[in-house]
Amino acid sequence: MLPIRGDKKYVPNASGGIRTRSSGLFMGPGRGPELPKAEEPKVEEPKKKRKIKRPFIYVLVCILALTLGFTGFKLLYDPHMTAYQVLLDGFEIGVVADASQLPELFGTLQDEKEQDIGVPLVRDQELTIEPVKVMAENVASEDQIESNLSRYLTDTVEAEGVYVNGQLAVVTQTEEDAQWVLEQALEPYEQIKTEKDVKDIKFLENVETKPVEVSYERVQAKEEAYTTLTVGSNEHQEYTVKKGDTLWSIAQNNDIRISDIRKANPEVSATDVINVGQKLDLTVTQNLVNVQYVETLTREEELKYETEVQQDDTMYNTQKKVIQEGKIGKRQVVTEVTKVNGVEVSNKVVQETVLEPAVNEIIAKGTKEPPKDTPASSGGGGTSASGFGWPTSGPLTSGYGTRWGRLHAGIDIAVATGTPVYASKSGTVIASGWYSGYGKLVKVDHGNGQVTYYAHNSKLLVNTGTKVSKGQLLCLSGNTGNSTGPHCHFEIRINGSPVNPMKYLP
Repeated sequence: MLPIRGDKKYVPNASGGIRTRSSGLFMGPGRGPELPKAEEPKVEEPKKKRKIKRPFIYVLVCILALTLGFTGFKLLYDPHMTAYQVLLDGFEIGVVADASQLPELFGTLQDEKEQDIGVPLVRDQELTIEPVKVMAENVASEDQIESNLSRYLTDTVEAEGVYVNGQLAVVTQTEEDAQWVLEQALEPYEQIKTEKDVKDIKFLENVETKPVEVSYERVQAKEEAYTTLTVGSNEHQEYTVKKGDTLWSIAQNNDIRISDIRKANPEVSATDVINVGQKLDLTVTQNLVNVQYVETLTREEELKYETEVQQDDTMYNTQKKVIQEGKIGKRQVVTEVTKVNGVEVSNKVVQETVLEPAVNEIIAKGTKEPPKDTPASSGGGGTSASGFGWPTSGPLTSGYGTRWGRLHAGIDIAVATGTPVYASKSGTVIASGWYSGYGKLVKVDHGNGQVTYYAHNSKLLVNTGTKVSKGQLLCLSGNTGNSTGPHCHFEIRINGSPVNPMKYLP
């Protein structure tokens, strides 16, 4: 470093010379004596300080200003407000600015509801009020809150429920009403006791009453509850007939009775005919309760007598004789009949008392073989003095006379169904057809007021007006009409009155 003297300054030139600014004298290298180099004093340079760039400072200041400004603005101009959220049993009703009058309003609404239905409410709904921050436009008016409270206000009341098999069936206002309903349901069957021997009247189901809290809409007047409990409700169901359907299959598949289908569909009941595509009403009335009772019935019944056969060696084996007429007896039978809703479901006999014992019929049956010329064992053979012959062959199982309290107007010859029956005497067929208790009957007129009957046949082989000779095939025996087994019932009538055939047969 060059020393500075006076006002002269020496400035090194690019060529190595020094130019003074004052005189302009220039001394180049090699020109003139060289000036001795002065010792440059050691001067300690000060440490450099870190400079903060000004643009960064400007940005930082701006950010701080904006932040403080926004926060301040927000603090000064926040659009949210403190309000109160209203909940009823956890359900949001709305938000109000002032909730101080809400409990009183809620109580007033409950009072009005009670006045409207005329029954005290179960006041168990919980009204909750919580402070919240909301926008002003989300705050509801008092009218809106009142409307919402009214909408969600329940009408739960204390009542008396009638339970059937554990399920709530009907609800009445008081316990007295519920008991009245049950008594009325049993009353018709209690009245039967004045006319019949009835006991054990009770509900088929488990029926009980107990307090219940329900909506007032569920509560019924006692008369309405009685109807619901005893008549039930109609469950409407429509069915379209498909190919292959029958009334039986439809009833089975829909768990109803054929009689119910006929009752609901009068057009079907007359013929039981249904067509593919036809609509059937399968409506069935479902009773909620059923009344069961036991009715004791006492009746008298006939005691039938039995027939005893005694062997008699003095008679031919084709002959029988009634030794003792049978007499029908009488007994008293006591039966307990279980009924449900008046319809019998079961019965059992609990007592039997014989009032008049039956008297058995005693018949003597011959064991002696008839002479060979006696036609009694071969149909159509032999002739008696009166000209009559046996119509067929077989044991005599019932003779002429009183039987079972009335006249048995002929004799019964036991033969298998289809056995040939012959004309006992020549004559004209005056009847061939069905005649009430006789079943299939042939009548033959033999003249002089004599007519023979051949009854209970299986097949008729002659027609009315046919001339027949003695021993001619008339019909085949059977079991038609009032008959207890295959046989030939044979009668002889003279001038319209039945006579004992045994007196006219050989």
